[in-house]
Amino acid sequence: MSNIVDFPNQEKRFDEASLWIARLDRKLTKSEEAELQHWLAQDAENGKVLMRLAQLWDKMDRLSLLSEIFQIQPRKKSYTMHYAVAASFLFACLGAFLLMPFAVEKATPELAYKTSVGEQRKILLDDGSTLILNTDSQVKVVYSPKQRLLLLSRGEIHVDVAHDTSRPLRVVANDKVVQAVGTAFDVRVLSSNKVKLWVTEGRVAIADNKHIENPVALEQEPLNNPNLFISKGEKAILSGVIQQVEKISDGEMTAQLSWQQGTIVFRGETLDEAVLEFNRYSDQTFVIHDSSLKQIRIAGVFKIGDTPSLLSTLHNNFDIQYEYDKANQILLTMDK
Repeated sequence: MSNIVDFPNQEKRFDEASLWIARLDRKLTKSEEAELQHWLAQDAENGKVLMRLAQLWDKMDRLSLLSEIFQIQPRKKSYTMHYAVAASFLFACLGAFLLMPFAVEKATPELAYKTSVGEQRKILLDDGSTLILNTDSQVKVVYSPKQRLLLLSRGEIHVDVAHDTSRPLRVVANDKVVQAVGTAFDVRVLSSNKVKLWVTEGRVAIADNKHIENPVALEQEPLNNPNLFISKGEKAILSGVIQQVEKISDGEMTAQLSWQQGTIVFRGETLDEAVLEFNRYSDQTFVIHDSSLKQIRIAGVFKIGDTPSLLSTLHNNFDIQYEYDKANQILLTMDK
């Protein structure tokens, strides 16, 4: 059985390679091309990790598309190519897997938005803020002269907040209130008492909302005594009185927000964790029938809803068998 990366010995190297994958998604700047070349030249293992990730896709014939970026000549199909070719290969493959950007909607008078399983939706709010809903999400927008309020009842949203100090923007999720003035952050309801928060720009304040039966009443209660502040590059799990805050790498942040480009990025998660994430975006449910498979580590970039690609990767790289049952489940088992 083959593995993509040797964990945990190459965890840092793999994290860096995953970040390059995400950057290649949006096209490299000239300075980033030089930085990538430098990273590949630092250690031969860097290129090997990129190659192991590249083997998730068998599209070597697309190398010529980006050969000019690295000033190389296209070569025959081979897994022993120059590291710069490997980077070009990843770039070409990602282009084939990414979704077209979804259209931006203008906010309508209904002020209540939701998405179905596997759907993403981008909305331009009246104040100039941008709201993006992830899969199976529901949010209500309540604007007044004194505040901008988003009531997240389920799922996940990303908010890029238009600056307006006279009207704070607040997100209410479960019993927590997240307030920002001009910033960008991601809020996800994990359960009835747990919320996950990522801050990509600026700073946000967190406060409890247990004593306020009607969230609209927040307009009369300024957030003067927040429990916690979360800054750019940090994430927090908010659950009751327990607040877990930690710094995160650029690679982890990029992976967390990859759903906005229609992809899921795995950076060495266990198969158990990966199928839970994939299940969020599909009506077909993955079930690990053989418990010995749960701790296998996987890596790669997958288009949301591209179940065949994930199954192919699991079979080709880990000898995992799969079958569909009548309950719309996909059973994963060890190859006999």
